[in-house]
Amino acid sequence: MMTAANSVAALVNQLKEQGVKSVQIDIAAFAFPEFQEATGENSYGIVGIPLLFDPIHNTAQREWGELMEAHSGKEANMLNLINYSQVRLLFDILGRAGSLELSALAAAFDKTNFKSLIGTWVFDPVTHTPLLGSDYLATPAAQVQDDGSFKVIWPKALATTTFKRKN
Repeated sequence: MMTAANSVAALVNQLKEQGVKSVQIDIAAFAFPEFQEATGENSYGIVGIPLLFDPIHNTAQREWGELMEAHSGKEANMLNLINYSQVRLLFDILGRAGSLELSALAAAFDKTNFKSLIGTWVFDPVTHTPLLGSDYLATPAAQVQDDGSFKVIWPKALATTTFKRKN
């Protein structure tokens, strides 16, 4: 599922009310407070991909989130962190390029090895796409478990627990 948090919450609640036994996988909506508030215990067992903002288990992200909230007056979320990381990446590339000339930007882009709060940005020299994996940009899968919090279940190198079937 990937849509607005309130629509996903309605679907999750309906599936629970109808007694549907399934593993639900969500993209992004699970990480928003309004989704959690609207589903409560009905969200237990859902797998969410990717959990890029994990202020519970990631101290650096928690500290960033607190600064963001203090600055903006709003609770930080995954989209804030992704945007922040991408802007920092852009400034890194621009700074190393030293110019807005395309060849300088391309050379700086190709040599990128930039550590951000969501992982390390390194680009494939052929496809120019970011490398994925626990050493680069991880796309952790998390599951809402019995205490209502997200637990990273994959990849193993980042996992804080294992998948638990909940029906």
